[in-house]
Amino acid sequence: SDRESLVAAPARPAVTAPLIAPEWKTELGAATCAMYALDGMVATGDKAGNVCLYERDGARKARLSLPSAISSVVVLPSKHLACGARDGSLALAGPDGEILWKKQFGHGDRQRPRIPSALLPFDGDLVVGMEDESLFRFNLQGQEIWEAKAWAHAITTLAMVPFAGRPHFAVGLEYGTVNLFDRDGKMVWDQTVGPVTALHAADLLGAGQQEVLCGECLGIKVLRASDGSELWEANLGG
Repeated sequence: SDRESLVAAPARPAVTAPLIAPEWKTELGAATCAMYALDGMVATGDKAGNVCLYERDGARKARLSLPSAISSVVVLPSKHLACGARDGSLALAGPDGEILWKKQFGHGDRQRPRIPSALLPFDGDLVVGMEDESLFRFNLQGQEIWEAKAWAHAITTLAMVPFAGRPHFAVGLEYGTVNLFDRDGKMVWDQTVGPVTALHAADLLGAGQQEVLCGECLGIKVLRASDGSELWEANLGG
């Protein structure tokens, strides 16, 4: 017969990925809302308002509680623990979990609640980004250094960006913009990229200066720290 015989394709061999055993695990008791890691330490915040700090071996080093769900948490280089909550509060605790100071924010721009949505250790202090697009810088004694306004809408993430020999930081926002601020709270530039979910700074070109990597709903965009202009983008199929 001239008809070609139909031959079943050979079955693909099964690929078995090796299981990676966790270094440690623990039960938090409520859904995790925020997490941060520094030098092997892990801080978690949950819906019940609990914040825990774990050592690299999984031993719990500190625990504190706030009256509402945790919105953000960060471990500072000094090992202080900062956390924000959905009731608009911000607290700083020592390495042992004892709360050193606490602030309660009300309503801000267009009467939106000021909820600490992003925290950043910055030049020995703490920068706080809010859901009403406001920014604050506090020292570790709780003193306000400055207040500024980002653009536009809720702040989703913050990232340190060394630039021109001085510390700067990038702000990612829900309505699709990235801002660069200097240490005095002055906006240097803003660029539209898409709803920002992640920020990072790295010397991608090997030229001794940082570029700003922006994760957004469709993929990644890379911006020059000098003026916010786009170097390249990658669509990840979003």
